[in-house]
Amino acid sequence: MDEADGIGRHEFQPYGGLELGITSQVSFIIEGRPRMNAEFGTPLALTLAYKPSKNWRLAVTWANNGLSDEPMFGFGAGLTLGSR
Repeated sequence: MDEADGIGRHEFQPYGGLELGITSQVSFIIEGRPRMNAEFGTPLALTLAYKPSKNWRLAVTWANNGLSDEPMFGFGAGLTLGSR
């Protein structure tokens, strides 16, 4: 099986992202890549992340994974692995 959701597993696409620290606990993250042939929209994400402790992160994002016509809002929480 060389495809997943109509996208070739070996198809190379450049990807980029940037995280800007606003304060020591808040950062703004932007990431994206060009749209591939089987995708409806351009994959992109704009995220505002809050780090209440050194091991946790909460985020609100406006993103499109490429399989939607337009970006949607989402939220998440994460645990940092291997942090010092």
